[in-house]
Amino acid sequence: MATNYNRGRYHEFAAVLHLKSLGYTAHRNAGSHGAWDVIGVNATEVRLIQVKAKGKVDAKARGLMTDLAVPACVRLEIWEKVRGGWKVEVLNAPRDTPFTV
Repeated sequence: MATNYNRGRYHEFAAVLHLKSLGYTAHRNAGSHGAWDVIGVNATEVRLIQVKAKGKVDAKARGLMTDLAVPACVRLEIWEKVRGGWKVEVLNAPRDTPFTV
């Protein structure tokens, strides 16, 4: 039987593999109870990602992410796994900012 932990871990690994396919160095923040699950880095940006299999990010986790002071090259994101890909919310960028998922 799949547990919430196993489902979450599976989607975190899927996010890491997706970032790697886009040319990022990516790692799962294993065992963390912090604000992000996956970290992706390339030559121009850092992506700190909270991964959700389904459901919403609770207010405490969202607050930890939105209150974090980061340089302009760091993107704070929430990825939700949906059929055929990812639904992405960028927490610290204007809505018209282009990004790759």
